[in-house]
Amino acid sequence: MSNVIVDVISVLANVFTIAASGLALWIFFSKRLQISSVLKLLLSYSMQISLRELNDKLDQINNLRVAEDFEEIGNIFHDIFGQVRGNSRLYREFSSLIENAELNIASQKLFSEAKKRALVSEIREKLRHLDMMNVEGKFAGEKE
Repeated sequence: MSNVIVDVISVLANVFTIAASGLALWIFFSKRLQISSVLKLLLSYSMQISLRELNDKLDQINNLRVAEDFEEIGNIFHDIFGQVRGNSRLYREFSSLIENAELNIASQKLFSEAKKRALVSEIREKLRHLDMMNVEGKFAGEKE
């Protein structure tokens, strides 16, 4: 008798699994535009967070002086470089800028307040450009 109950429950579980899978497929195909919109929104939000973090780090650098805080400036710049390298969208836009910046901050003797301000301004401008591209949903090489 217990084998019959187990078999019935097994069959019911399989039927419900098939029904749930069919429902999931139906929702996926009938609501794919809405699902796509939600995923794009999540990606856009993620990019906004990354851009905001980079802007905050640039604010930190801007408040430091090369003469007194060179090591801290270098650490924050390297944090920025790591974050950019870890994000393929950012890296496409920033790769040449990162190489140039790394050469500039390699030596305290060659790095000046003017170079720091120029790097911060250049990175900020790139971030603004990326922010606008993010709002428009058009990253370099991507199609809507």
